[in-house]
Amino acid sequence: MTGICMCATVSAQENPAWPVLKPVIEKKALPGTKLLEAGGDLSIAMVEGVDRFLDAEIAKVMQERGQGSASRSASASSVTTAAASG
Repeated sequence: MTGICMCATVSAQENPAWPVLKPVIEKKALPGTKLLEAGGDLSIAMVEGVDRFLDAEIAKVMQERGQGSASRSASASSVTTAAASG
């Protein structure tokens, strides 16, 4: 109930201390841009895009580690052999 009273109080003020946003009648894109035309829930599209990006990054790192693990295990065995003989 407090939220309703608060909204009524705020809208009743003639000159609030913050800027009041007004509806835009003329939709005009800024230079070098175009208006957003996507529909639906954009947060879902953002999360799906982040998911795709992270999946690709994880796959890339796994591939790099997979290729690098053979050389690491070879160098580790040579270090173990050198330590055992020394």
